[in-house]
Amino acid sequence: MATEVMSLTGQSEEATVPLRKTLGEIQQAANAAILSSEAASRGMAGAILVGGQAWQTIKVLVEALEQMAEATSQIGTSAGQQATVTAQISQAMRDIDQVARRNVAAIYQVQPAARNLTMLSNRLAGIVATEPEPAERARSR
Repeated sequence: MATEVMSLTGQSEEATVPLRKTLGEIQQAANAAILSSEAASRGMAGAILVGGQAWQTIKVLVEALEQMAEATSQIGTSAGQQATVTAQISQAMRDIDQVARRNVAAIYQVQPAARNLTMLSNRLAGIVATEPEPAERARSR
């Protein structure tokens, strides 16, 4: 029986060698899994941080786009106002041109009347020059 116990002990020791090897491999795999999990956690933390930074960047971009849209709207409004003012100036210039043309036409119409007045004035001056003074007329009567 002692031999049998010794034999069983030897067999038991031989059987524990692969078991110890397997347990060591399991422990190494568990350690690797833990390290991998820790790395994944760090990676997730980094990803969350990067995601937060990306979100902040997107918010800044959205605000900038909103400001650009407002500026574009204001530029459009200003351009519309400038177009209105330009149209008003253009109309005023057409009105001034029309008044100037009417003035030129009126001048052409007034010129003959002015010549006639000059002629009549000269005639009247001639008549007055040939007529004696009222005192002389009274003496000659």
